[in-house]
Amino acid sequence: MHVIKARNVNDAYARGMVYFSPNRPMAPQELKSLESRVGSVRKSIDPVTILYEKPRERVLFDSKRDANPFFHVMESMWMLLGRNDVASITRWIKKFTEFTDDGQVLHGAYGFRWRSHFCGIDQIDAAIKRLTKNRSCRRTFISMYDPETDAFYDGKDMPCNLGIKLWIEDDLLNMHVFNRSNDFIWGATGANVVHMSFLQEFIAGKIGVGVGRYWQTSSDMHVYTGIYDKHAQEVYNFSSPYFEGEVGTIDMNSSAPDFMSDLVHFWEDDGHPIQNEWIMGVLCMMRDSWDLLKEKRYDDAYDCAGEIIAPDWKLACREYISRRVK
Repeated sequence: MHVIKARNVNDAYARGMVYFSPNRPMAPQELKSLESRVGSVRKSIDPVTILYEKPRERVLFDSKRDANPFFHVMESMWMLLGRNDVASITRWIKKFTEFTDDGQVLHGAYGFRWRSHFCGIDQIDAAIKRLTKNRSCRRTFISMYDPETDAFYDGKDMPCNLGIKLWIEDDLLNMHVFNRSNDFIWGATGANVVHMSFLQEFIAGKIGVGVGRYWQTSSDMHVYTGIYDKHAQEVYNFSSPYFEGEVGTIDMNSSAPDFMSDLVHFWEDDGHPIQNEWIMGVLCMMRDSWDLLKEKRYDDAYDCAGEIIAPDWKLACREYISRRVK
């Protein structure tokens, strides 16, 4: 087992990119190159666990990686809503149509599996109730793998993340995600860290505890060699705006009674007044900035992103817009 201990996603990304370097002295003993169904990969021979000490520092600022902050946040909200429809998420990224078998829904949509896939059971709500009733509970688990639908599935969207263990220690909610196979660049430190840490923060807020640590264990952690070579740098700087104190995080305030209802109104864009400050100050401003960006109104999009109340997401969106201009 190889363990990457990191403060946040930027730290983990830098350490992981060093680990997957073919020029690293120990690389021949720890990595293996092979062909996969979607191209050449370099994989860790042993399972890999990433430990995030501060999972709420979830914004990846590496300019070469060029992560899309708009999509990462909106996909996370799509998941919290328990949706699996392609139509509403393609507003944020058209490429999602490549992962649907029927053009309508995503087979492995995590949020749908959290909320209703298993006989209509809302596993998020069940986890909140269980841990609220008994904060020392060790039985709280959210499943994403379903043998009935997945054991013989051969489509485009097989779930990579299989399950989530949740527990409370010292009034902090910890989370351990189990993963069968994960691309380190686009999956683990790209979308997954945002999705799962938002889920962790949402549940913690509902219970009334803080956010603890987050582990992700993948049995098959790998990088696609072409993508790795494109994003690799000769020297990785383990610093980030979080380390430098340039940005911080703000609480998403999921415990507010209007959070989920306002999130529904936001997603449906039905014109209903939204009361929740985080949804108004983060989601609505990101939506407006994104719409301006799609129209190539770069200055307006940049100014609008400046109204985002979360310092880390504001910086990430402005940097992303600036890279589009260049």
